[in-house]
Formats: sequence, C-alpha cells, structure tokens
Amino acid sequence: SMDQNDLKILYTSLQNLDVDFYTTRQARVKKRILVKQLHSRPSKKHYDMMEEHCHKLSKYNFSVTSNGKKKVSFNLIDSVDTSDPDEVVFTYGNLLYNSIITNEITNIKSANLQLLELSLSTILYQSLFKERIILSTKDTSESAELVADYPYAFFSSNVRFPNQSKKKNMDLIEESLKEFVQKGIVVKSFERKASTQFRIYFYPLSTDERTDLKFN
Repeated sequence: SMDQNDLKILYTSLQNLDVDFYTTRQARVKKRILVKQLHSRPSKKHYDMMEEHCHKLSKYNFSVTSNGKKKVSFNLIDSVDTSDPDEVVFTYGNLLYNSIITNEITNIKSANLQLLELSLSTILYQSLFKERIILSTKDTSESAELVADYPYAFFSSNVRFPNQSKKKNMDLIEESLKEFVQKGIVVKSFERKASTQFRIYFYPLSTDERTDLKFN
C-alpha cells in the first residue's frame, strides 16, 4: 500500500505542474525538491530512497467495482523516469490527468456555467475549455489565435445524443456553439466547414485563467 513518503512524492509532483502538462500528461520535478520531502539534509542514500519511492508510484493500480465485479482498472502514474541527473519525469495515467484538468476547469467555470441555458452547452463546456487550454500551450503568447477544426466524432465522443441522425445532431451542436458565441463564453466564433465538421475560434485565456492554469 501507499505509505506517507509515497504520498509526499505524489503531492509534490502535483504541486509542480507546468503548462506542458496539458499536452504531455507529464510533470518534471527537480530531484532536490523531491528528496527534501524525505530529509531536510539529504545524502546520497536519501536520493536513492527518493527514486525508489518515485518508481513505486507507477506500480499502484486501482479498480472500481460494481455488484462485486471489477468495472474500471487504472494506474495513477503510467511511468516514472529518473534517468536525468537533475529531475524526475512523472507521466500521469489518463484518469488522474483528466481529474486534474477537471478540477482546474471547475475552479474557474462556475460563473460561465450559470449563463448557459442549453443542456448540450453545459455538457460541451468542459471539452471545449480543455481544447482551448491545449491550443494555448502550442503558442503561449497572449495574442495567439486559438483555432482548430473539429469533426463530428469529437462531439459524439463527449456527448450521448438522443437520436441517430448525424444531421440533426450537427444542427444541435451548431445551436449550442451559437449560444457560446452569443454569451461570449469560450467560443469567439465558428464556421460549419462541411456537413460533419466545425472550425472553432476560441477566446484567448484571460490573465486570471493563465495564472490559475500556471501559464505565467
């Protein structure tokens, strides 16, 4: 089971996320920062112990059961790389990665969600906000244009639509995107490029959002 030192290492890695995390699922943490979680005046022995605890994190796996049957299995950490002399690279599992992003978005989205009226808009909000973050990591300047093309599959992977008609569902998506634009939330403008594709232009991250998401 996970001991106190494992937890200290995990929490320290989470406290040292930077902007690259949103595209790589990785945290790069200086070894001198991690080892001080084990000892205030570390020796070579403590550095070796620290690396052992780091690697232990990749071995922990968890599962969710329902009615006595295992339904979901996952690792908190997919891999740990201690080969660099100065830093440790943690690659987070998808579940932990998504929960971190969800938590970051939740911290800054409540006011916007109250303005959205369409149920589809409230469902799409998190996915669109996440895309806005990822696009922002490709050019971290505040003046960068945030635009990308999204096929129907992007939306259908995030929403369980009530009917089988792709055309009807595309119309619902367009109606939702219009609400985002009209209320000035996340989406600045969009174009319906083809029968099953949208080009979406996002608002740049605000100063407060950039601070919350560690872009500064």
